Amino acid sequence: MVHKDMVVAVVQPRLIMKILSWNCRGLGNPRTIQDLYLLVKDKKPKIVFLMETKQLTKKFDAIKRKLGFIGCFVVDARGCSGGLALLWNQDVNLEVLNFTQHHISVWLMSDDGVRKWMLTGFYGHPKVSKRNAVWGLLSSLKPSRE
Repeated sequence: MVHKDMVVAVVQPRLIMKILSWNCRGLGNPRTIQDLYLLVKDKKPKIVFLMETKQLTKKFDAIKRKLGFIGCFVVDARGCSGGLALLWNQDVNLEVLNFTQHHISVWLMSDDGVRKWMLTGFYGHPKVSKRNAVWGLLSSLKPSRE
């Protein structure tokens, strides 16, 4: 029931965006990069988090340009396994907080710069025996109030 002196306001969030997360299982094959390009073109995400890139940082400048992103943060693969990447477009204002071989955490800022929220791209350990330690890492990543 609404009274005549009651004001009802609908507040729209100012930070709405599509985020794509993909375990690409390696970006060494040009076909995989083409598939990623088509996925980004179709879904139009503002942020892409990639797991198991199996690549080093130097490879990502070309990938970033091909996908149309302006920002890129990479956690290098170790040998032929692992590797993470976070890519973002010009509409995104973010600051990298921390990272490991299993995660990248960032602060995302609203357009007005007043509000921020934490985004963590996370990749669990492939070995079951080591997953508890990685889950412990995830639980320790909660943001502190600033």
